[in-house]
Amino acid sequence: LLQIVALPWLARGDQRIINGNTVNIKDAPWHASIIVRSQLQCGGAIISKNYILTAAKCVDGYNAGDIEVRLGTSSCGTGGSKFGICEVKVHSQYSNWRFDNNLALLKTCEQLNVTDEIKPIERANKVPADNSRAN
Repeated sequence: LLQIVALPWLARGDQRIINGNTVNIKDAPWHASIIVRSQLQCGGAIISKNYILTAAKCVDGYNAGDIEVRLGTSSCGTGGSKFGICEVKVHSQYSNWRFDNNLALLKTCEQLNVTDEIKPIERANKVPADNSRAN
């Protein structure tokens, strides 16, 4: 999840994360494209019907009105639906120098309707073992 959120760079001429794979949105309906001032900035994850989790470095310093999210599409720039953001919460101990606590919550202005293409990510039901790695 954090890798999805923290890698905003796109391959030149391609609409996916560098070395990423094309995925049908129905296989990752929690994915959000974070758009700042009409430019794709980062990815994020839908975590509830009103909140998107993203990297703080993507939205730090911007007003909520500068940000929107595109949901429900496999493409970064087309399709799906755009939603306005009414509140931005950057982690209180975020450091833009070291990227410590590089987390932000975006509150959508309207509640999301859950569909096959727009759905909160499932939460883990147990804590990972010490020193475990994400796949």
